[in-house]
Amino acid sequence: DLRVFPNPAKDILNVYLPGSIHEYKRLELYSADGRLHKIIAPIRSNPLKINVEHITPGLYFLKINDKTEKVFKVIIQK
Repeated sequence: DLRVFPNPAKDILNVYLPGSIHEYKRLELYSADGRLHKIIAPIRSNPLKINVEHITPGLYFLKINDKTEKVFKVIIQK
C-alpha cells in the first residue's frame, strides 16, 4: 500500500511507494485550488522525502503516476 506520513506534515513528508520505484513516473503536489506546487520526476528513492516546510499551511493533493493509473492522497500541511 501507498503510505504518506506524517500527515499532517510540518517540514518533511515521507512517501512510501509499494513495489519498485521504476514503476512510477512522477509525483505532483497540488494545492486545494488546483495549483501545482511541486513535481518530482524521476522518482529516485523509496521512501521519498519531500520538503514541505516552505509551502503555505493548508490542504494539498499528492498525485502519483505509475504506468497504468494515477493515485491521489490528501495531505495537510501544518
